Amino acid sequence: AANKTQERWIMEKEYSRTSKYYGSTDFYDCLICVAMARKSEKEKWVTLAKSTRSKVKEFATFGENNCDHKCLLLQAEILDVEGNAEDASSCYDAAINAAEKSGFVNDQAIASERAGDFYLRHCDTRSSHYYDKARDLYHQWGALAKADHLYKSTPS
Repeated sequence: AANKTQERWIMEKEYSRTSKYYGSTDFYDCLICVAMARKSEKEKWVTLAKSTRSKVKEFATFGENNCDHKCLLLQAEILDVEGNAEDASSCYDAAINAAEKSGFVNDQAIASERAGDFYLRHCDTRSSHYYDKARDLYHQWGALAKADHLYKSTPS
């Protein structure tokens, strides 16, 4: 995913085009950057994550309810990879609540799953609560295969 993201960035730069999709591609790009930061070249990937997060924030000026929860989730992910677990925990909850308030069940599910991963990485039993919530939300959204995948692959 990281290689394809970087290839798209190069193509967009060469052809002076961007595929914003109202911040959605930047949102997922940032999540990919954070995942890569956890694996290798942390400083490089965190810098890229922060850059793509700022692009998502630009869309919040056009519709806060559409982007606020995404910005909060990305902030939580960046805080976690930088080692600031306490603030990350608060941001995960804020992202989940903002997505619920705005009616984005899909993003609420993603934020809940990411929170579950966060707590699992920190050996915190709250992970099962967030995974259960994510499974329920994916099911509610209609992503039955994803809900089933979480059921089979995460602690409950």
